[in-house]
Amino acid sequence: AMDATLGGAMGPRSPGTVLTLLYRMASNSAHGHGMRVKPEGGPDALVKALSDCVTAAGGDIRTGSPVEKILVDGDRAMGVRLASGEEIAAPLVLSNVSPRITLLTLLGVEHLDGEFVRRCRNMASKGMVARLDFDIALAPALRGGGALKSGQRLVIAPTMQAIETAFNAAKYGGLPDRPVLEATYDGMAKRLCVSAQFAPYDLKGGWTEQAKAKLSASVLTVLDDALPGFASTVTASRVMSPADIETGYGAAGGHWHHGELRVDQLLMLRPFDGAAQYRMPVAGLYLCGAGAHPGGDISGAAGFNAATAALRDGRN
Repeated sequence: AMDATLGGAMGPRSPGTVLTLLYRMASNSAHGHGMRVKPEGGPDALVKALSDCVTAAGGDIRTGSPVEKILVDGDRAMGVRLASGEEIAAPLVLSNVSPRITLLTLLGVEHLDGEFVRRCRNMASKGMVARLDFDIALAPALRGGGALKSGQRLVIAPTMQAIETAFNAAKYGGLPDRPVLEATYDGMAKRLCVSAQFAPYDLKGGWTEQAKAKLSASVLTVLDDALPGFASTVTASRVMSPADIETGYGAAGGHWHHGELRVDQLLMLRPFDGAAQYRMPVAGLYLCGAGAHPGGDISGAAGFNAATAALRDGRN
């Protein structure tokens, strides 16, 4: 039940969640002992390997340079303008931010058909996951003995009813008293990374510091029950709400998949009807992130497919 709802805005009894469960199961691998394969060294090692490939091929990676606008000339994307005012010309533009921000904010509705804009605006993309990082002095102790190993996944979702109860609070704009959690221990950083499920983007009263503190306290209570004495080992913590995720990563609604994984936003309908196959209505513009098929998680498939489409178009 947890895997069927993780990352989304639907509870275990919501119609269609079996589809999201099958989606997650499809990415399991025999090489990962029936679980998802993780890169050796974690995501940081993967990012470094990819960036090394780019620089080795003569590419330039710019960080801390937010894009303000996609430049268009004659119904074709011709580059981008940065927030600094600098303009970078390019024959192809591949966007890894969410479809809504790419199309409605960076590109602009003036370049799109009215029905296309309506479908984009109606895309379900309000996130319900908050990210919490706890710096800890010791590896988390397990209730049955031993300690959590680095890279090991811990899911705290005792029953389907516990998941549904957490969802019920969130769907009315509140925080659950006992959020359900997915956590991974990073032994090198001495950090427990937690995804707290059913923390609504449009929280009643907004994501104030008090709201973040309340969520952090609830998460610590749940963790302390599963990992005895955990709270006493915490030296620092950080909370990233769905609103923070939206601002920090260009994910509309703070949704880590850039949009719900549901039947009308999957496969040939992802991100929405009329916007599949990575190519956007403006020539030279492509979606390559989690909002494109096959969706979120760190698979690289959306980026590979988008790059293949862009290169094929460039040769034609």
